[in-house]
Amino acid sequence: MNLTNIWMENDYVVVVNAFDKVSGVPWQMLSRWLNCRQLCMKINCRCTHILREGNMTADVMAKNGQGLALYSSQWWSSPPPFISDFLLRDSLGLPFSRTIMN
Repeated sequence: MNLTNIWMENDYVVVVNAFDKVSGVPWQMLSRWLNCRQLCMKINCRCTHILREGNMTADVMAKNGQGLALYSSQWWSSPPPFISDFLLRDSLGLPFSRTIMN
C-alpha cells in the first residue's frame, strides 16, 4: 500500500505498551507482533492511547474485528456501512459519552 505515515490509536494500554517495548505479548502472537513492529520501524509509525469515547469509530471497527476468524482479515476501499453514523458524528464534532453503572 506504500504507506509512510501511520498513527494507531488504541484504547487498551497494554497494546500501546507492547508497541513500545515488547512485553505482555502472548507467545502465540509474538512472532506476528515482532514482524509488525519491524515493519513499523521502517516507516513513520506512532501508537498512542486514547479513551474509547475519543474514537468511537475505531472502537466499532475493533469490535467488528473481534468477530473475525483467527488469521483472517478484512479490507474496504471505502468506509464500511456499519461505521457511517460514527464518522458523521466525528465530522460534526459531536461528543460521545458512556454511562458507567455501579
